[in-house]
Amino acid sequence: MHEYATQVLGMTDKDIRMLFFGKDQDGSRSMASRLNGLKAAVKTYPEYQRLANNYLIEKLLPKTREDDTITSEGKLAKKPMFITISQDVNNERMNENAFSDAWVELLNDEDPYVRKFAEDLVVYAMYTSGEYQGFDKIAKLIPPEWLRGDT
Repeated sequence: MHEYATQVLGMTDKDIRMLFFGKDQDGSRSMASRLNGLKAAVKTYPEYQRLANNYLIEKLLPKTREDDTITSEGKLAKKPMFITISQDVNNERMNENAFSDAWVELLNDEDPYVRKFAEDLVVYAMYTSGEYQGFDKIAKLIPPEWLRGDT
């Protein structure tokens, strides 16, 4: 995954770290923060209304952090921010297809910000899920054609 992120997508280690921790102290630019921003844009800006019924945007949720910091090796460290799947989603095949179709829609969107979010979400999903297929593993929803390199 690291090789894909760095060599294919041109991400740096700093870019990958930002997927989880963001750029600033408040976690802005983390995937969770970007998801919140995209959800807000859909509600606020007419140019994003086309994404109002996107299943992926609708059913992914940023996990709230109860505390921003933890102690690691005697030092305060910022906690990473994560994304989870809404609890009202069941583990049926049709939901996986709906997620996959919605992801392809974002990967092919006309807006470069939306496309970058979708691409970064692939990397984020692989780092958080690996190849494990548990219910809340976002990686299992990555469009198969994207994994094959067809898109």
